[in-house]
This record gives sequence, structure tokens and C-alpha cells, in this order.
Amino acid sequence: HMHGLDGVYTANFYYGITTVREMGMTIADVAAFRDAAAAGIHPGPRIVLGGYQINVGFPSLSTSNYQYPHGEEEIRRTLHLLETFGADFVKMRTFSSPSEAAALIRKANSKGMRIGGHCAYPLPLIAAGIDNFDHLDDCRESMYLTPRNDFLKLYHNAGVDVVPTILWTSMRAYIAGEPSILLDTDINIFINPEQRRYYRRRGDEGYDTYLAWWRESLKSLIPEVQNKGIKIGAGTDVSYFPGALHIELEELVDAGVTPMEAIVSATSNAAKILGAEDEIGTIEEGKRADLIILDADPLENIRNTRGIWKIIKDGRVVDRERILEWVMDKTNYEPPNQSEE
Repeated sequence: HMHGLDGVYTANFYYGITTVREMGMTIADVAAFRDAAAAGIHPGPRIVLGGYQINVGFPSLSTSNYQYPHGEEEIRRTLHLLETFGADFVKMRTFSSPSEAAALIRKANSKGMRIGGHCAYPLPLIAAGIDNFDHLDDCRESMYLTPRNDFLKLYHNAGVDVVPTILWTSMRAYIAGEPSILLDTDINIFINPEQRRYYRRRGDEGYDTYLAWWRESLKSLIPEVQNKGIKIGAGTDVSYFPGALHIELEELVDAGVTPMEAIVSATSNAAKILGAEDEIGTIEEGKRADLIILDADPLENIRNTRGIWKIIKDGRVVDRERILEWVMDKTNYEPPNQSEE
């Protein structure tokens, strides 16, 4: 689960993320980057395109980032636009009517497109066949309450997967506790000065307190999700921080999953959520050869996933130094000066 454009996807590729699920940006730009990366014109991961963020049933102006379909004809048009750009996934952000949301889900599934997003409840969405649930909050009453036990049972029985995106709530706090991470050349080369200042800036105390509460609520829920047998996928919803997925794995381990379970969340579980388990996610004959080879054992310490020795995508070794050169050429990169830091 991520949002971004050129530099964001390239940064993630540099950190060994060979496939990303894009969950809502300017659809034409993302499709163009996806096609150029696939053609080898520039470095980048394989992109599972979500395209628009869809808010169903709200009479509002649609844009290149958001669609507001109201009624069957507008739902059909929205899905047709996604198909035109070669989208693989439908991101339903929210809805005003469960019946219209269920109609979107049924029509997406009839076209062979997986669908998920901020909501997996109420029951009509489950009955219609929604595939996954992002952020693991209770959108039925409030975007800021974690699901209750009966919801989790329902998700398990219906085969709904979840992507908690813990890091969305904790990125600024993480950097505050480890500020030197922004001085790493392999990090700041991908982050422009405005983003560096944002991550260093003191936030609103009330909002930061709220984010800390939400982070702990999510983390306390992870063992319950696992105990119900619900598949967890690793995603961050953090657009502009390179290698953020590695930190999400640390958050999952801190929440109680084992290092191996965290790795599975970013490999075979993630592939299943993408509907791509026949191609990627495990090392098997006939699948794409996507691998990262590490300098140390991540089962001993999950932070070792950051120690990348080699990346292999589609059976070819990725030239990581060439990625850095490409970014420096594209951005006219200069190291951060003292005033920026």
C-alpha cells in the first residue's frame, strides 16, 4: 500500500521492493511510469495499479486522483476508465451508501479486478466479495476506532485480508527517535529538502498524541488478527520515505509477530493480496525470480532486511549504483546543507 510517483517508486526499488501496489495518485502519470519501467527505460518496480481513490455515492466533481461515482452508470464508467489505463486493483476509499459500495464491489469482481480499501464492513460489502481491508480501522462509525472482535471473525470467515499500515501513524515519531537516518546518503538522495524539513519539524502536540494512541491501538490488535487466521500484508501508506517497508516490518515484529511472519507479510501474503500468488511471493519453479539477498540473517534481527547485498528482479541482478546515478542526474542532487538540517 503506497502512493507516489517517479522518485518514490524508484526509491522503493532501490530498497529491494520489486512490486508495489499503488493506491491512488494521478492515474495517467503512474501508468506512464509503470509502462516505462516495464520497458526498461528507467529503473522501477513492477506496479500493481490502483489508480483512482473511489468515494462511492457522493455527488462531487471527479478528478485525475479521485472518482465520485453515483449510480450504476457512473460506477460502470469509473471501472471502464480504470480498465483503459490497465489498472489491476480498485481502491474504494469510502461510500455514502452500502448498497452502492456493494454494487461497485460486484462489478469490479465481475471484471476480474480485486477491490479493497478503507472499509470492509458493513455486511453488504462482505457479501458482495470485498477482498481486503487497509489501515485496520472501523470505518463504519469512525475512521479512528480499531475493529472489534466480531469484525475480525467476519473477516476471517470471509477470507478478507488486512494491511495494517502501522508506519503511517509512527513515521515522524520513528525519525524523531532515530534522526541520523536522514543523514544517510542512501536515504536523503531520494528525499527533497522540503520533505526532510517536514520529517524534522515538530508536529502539533495533540495530533502527535492521537497518532501515538492509534499506533498502539493497531499494534495491540495485530496478535488478535493473527489468532483469527487473517492474512496480514505489509504496506506503509508512507509515500516519500525510501525503504519505509523495512521499518513497517520492524513495527510488525514489535507488535508481536515473528521475523519470519513479518517477512511472509511482505512476500507470499502480499502476493496473495495482489492476486499475483501464481507469479511472485515464493521461490518456486515457474514463478518470477524476484529475490533480495542480504548481508545478515533477518530471522535473528528483522532490521537485517535493510542490509541488501543484491536485488534480483525477473532473474536479472539490479544495478543499485546505477539507480543512484539515475536519481542524481534526474534531480541534480546536492547533499543537504546545515540550514536544511
